[in-house]
Amino acid sequence: MLPALDASASVYTVRLMPSGAEKMLADSAEMFRSANVEGEILVNDSEEGVFAPTLKKCGYPVHVIPYNAAGLHLLKFWRLCRRNRYDAVHIHVIRGFAGFAIAARLAGVKYVVKTFHSVFEPVGVLRAYRQRVARQIAKMSGVRFVSISKSVQRNETERFGNRTELVWNWADDARFVLAEAGGGAAVRQELEIPRNSFVLLSVGNCHSEGHMAIKNHALVIKAIAMLPNEVKDRIVYLHVGAEMPGFPERKLAESLDVLQYVRFLGSRNDVWRLLCAANEFVMTSRHEGIPISGIEAALAGRHMILTRVPGLVDYADVLPDVAYVDAADPSVLAKSIEERFHLRGVESGNEAIRTAAMNVFSMKVGVFALTKLYRGVV
Repeated sequence: MLPALDASASVYTVRLMPSGAEKMLADSAEMFRSANVEGEILVNDSEEGVFAPTLKKCGYPVHVIPYNAAGLHLLKFWRLCRRNRYDAVHIHVIRGFAGFAIAARLAGVKYVVKTFHSVFEPVGVLRAYRQRVARQIAKMSGVRFVSISKSVQRNETERFGNRTELVWNWADDARFVLAEAGGGAAVRQELEIPRNSFVLLSVGNCHSEGHMAIKNHALVIKAIAMLPNEVKDRIVYLHVGAEMPGFPERKLAESLDVLQYVRFLGSRNDVWRLLCAANEFVMTSRHEGIPISGIEAALAGRHMILTRVPGLVDYADVLPDVAYVDAADPSVLAKSIEERFHLRGVESGNEAIRTAAMNVFSMKVGVFALTKLYRGVV
């Protein structure tokens, strides 16, 4: 039996968007409460973000303390911790995390956890040195470090000499159950997708140049253009996620004469239904931590085509069947899509993929691991 928390745990993040840690918090709110962990969220930005209303509905109070170059936000954070008497603070961002850790400890917070969500590769010797020192200072103040995947954990050790504990990302396995063929047929009808289509699905926000470059959906669009006509004419690519102003991905598809094969659906809250409609889940990122959307696809039992990059290679350690392609060569992805097209079978999810995913990515496993950290359990 774990000891109960007397006060709430505070989670520090930047502007709240429907991705990553924010989705995990929303999905797991009730499970944390069942474990006697009451959470609050601090946004260290000028505005709380579009996902804040969802998190508030889940029961999380949201505090906003804008970042200040002179460090005055740390004083306000220290006062917040003193006033609310938090037992634990969980830091999710990289910017200024050591300052938040020290402020929390000086305010009397017993346990501070810092999660690294990506494979950080700082440019330049000075920046790398600063990040290494920040980690050392935070560790000296008693912070426990967490990595969300083996790739992140390996990078922290090799690049920064920073030992971290592994707590995999998770998704709501009660909501993302095994994909159903019948549900997929209904979604295809709603979206007016021809019955004999081969449906590719990607999920990822591309609302900025940086996000678009990382998600690299241009690789999928270029690969579709390279497919033989008899395959291409059966392809429907569902692109889920916010687009960048000016719609450069649409313009690329139009320039390659494949816009008719791509459906830009924007942000959606029915991803499981889209997974039911898909034949393949594709993720073509240049690097990741370990993305929630891939976990959701695995829990639904969908086969995945992924780029062989840090964060995505971790799926091969967990799942029984993953196809990998080069992140820079669309012809390799085109070949993989063509192979999967000819292997297409039942439309339901693969039970072996879901079972393997449940052993590592279930919400219960992740919440239990974090709850122990919030209580200082070694």
